[in-house]
Amino acid sequence: MQPPDIFQAPFTLALGGGGARGLAHIGVLRALEREGIAPSLIVGSSMGAIIGAMYSQLRDSSRVEELIEELLHRHCFSDLRLDLMPENSQSEKPPARRHLADYLRRGLYFSRVAMRSGAIDNSILTHFLYRLLKDEDIRETSIPFAAVAVSLATGEEVVLQHGSIIRAAAASSAVPGVITPVEIDGQQLIDGSVLQVVPVQAARSLSPYPAVAVDVSRDIDREAPPKTGVDVIIRADLIANRRLNKGALKAADFVITPDVGLADWSDFHSIHRLITAGMEAAEQFLKQSIETLEPVLVGIE
Repeated sequence: MQPPDIFQAPFTLALGGGGARGLAHIGVLRALEREGIAPSLIVGSSMGAIIGAMYSQLRDSSRVEELIEELLHRHCFSDLRLDLMPENSQSEKPPARRHLADYLRRGLYFSRVAMRSGAIDNSILTHFLYRLLKDEDIRETSIPFAAVAVSLATGEEVVLQHGSIIRAAAASSAVPGVITPVEIDGQQLIDGSVLQVVPVQAARSLSPYPAVAVDVSRDIDREAPPKTGVDVIIRADLIANRRLNKGALKAADFVITPDVGLADWSDFHSIHRLITAGMEAAEQFLKQSIETLEPVLVGIE
């Protein structure tokens, strides 16, 4: 059942990537719901595309959370072993056990990707998305929606606004080296976060209305220094990613930044904490920005 009296206000919500950290988007949407508003357009990248696609169909953050929780409790999801691809070595395990576990996990991960284009075939991701989404044309959603991916051949951003919403969400979430690229219209597509963690540029190009960006990037300044060569490579990628992200966010009219702490991209077990972080950040944003936002929210009784 859809929440009553939801007004589609003239603003675009740009939802960024970050794996499990993207679950904070549910909390942001819930805070907006409680104010009786929804965006007139949702543009998502990576996990932001999955959450955005679900909400664009359901317009109900509680139902989005329920469907994701049902998926997380299925054995087929845990069997994916997403913990094989950690972003960092932060863990509550004793140091010796932690480093040994990281070494073994990463060794298995690199052996998986050495001979193929990803550790996990995109058909497995698509299978999970069928449990979260109704397979319809993107143009049929209740709230207008677009997913952002990147062409593996040209390196250009690809904005998906028609065709199967499941295929679009899969392409936008095809993390390089983790999920194999997804072919759409003859193009091999990968995760949209490769170019912009938060798809602000696409959001601004698709609508003249203000762009509200939701950034769920991890604060790498709070992490322990890298200790291994693999840690250094991962850290370097995060540094470059953060610099690109900061530049992209300057183009947004407003930015909501949930406190996701050091949550790893595979920390799906932290769903409730991450949703709460998103809700608190959005509530604070609405409280602080209500005067600036008032012209956008005209029509709310």
